[in-house]
Amino acid sequence: MTSPTDPSKPNPDNMMALDLCVSDKNKELLLANPAFIPYLISGLVLGVDHPCAGLKDDIKLWNQTMHVECFAQLALFLPGRDAMRSDPSVAEALQTVAVEGLSAESRNFAKAALMAMSDEALHMRTEGQKHVMLSCECALIQSFSSPIGSNPSQQIMSAEALIG
Repeated sequence: MTSPTDPSKPNPDNMMALDLCVSDKNKELLLANPAFIPYLISGLVLGVDHPCAGLKDDIKLWNQTMHVECFAQLALFLPGRDAMRSDPSVAEALQTVAVEGLSAESRNFAKAALMAMSDEALHMRTEGQKHVMLSCECALIQSFSSPIGSNPSQQIMSAEALIG
């Protein structure tokens, strides 16, 4: 039996699918792999005959939540939404999670993904909780000239003083 920290086995510390689903550039790479969407569906751990059905409940919950959030991220990206729409098993799996998901969080991510996949226009809420979800990528490039001179250690000390 392998330990939960075995780097050769999936665990919360080394599964990067959700991290990769945030950036649109990475989404393109993931969607180029024909096994990616079937992998996400499998990660939802649906059905008693699923190979991971015997896992501990907390592991199944984490697994389902992470994979359904990947679908929610992909659905906000036009090529991702198109890929999800082209595979009928995606909508079927998301509908199952939306109703029978292991947590409210999983059910909400499934509903969000299904809404993003639909042709319904979004409407602005004027009452109740308001939430905006954005998908973006950004890089911070900072440049400054130091009045101290070209000594790197003095510039670092000067930058640290400015930050903090």
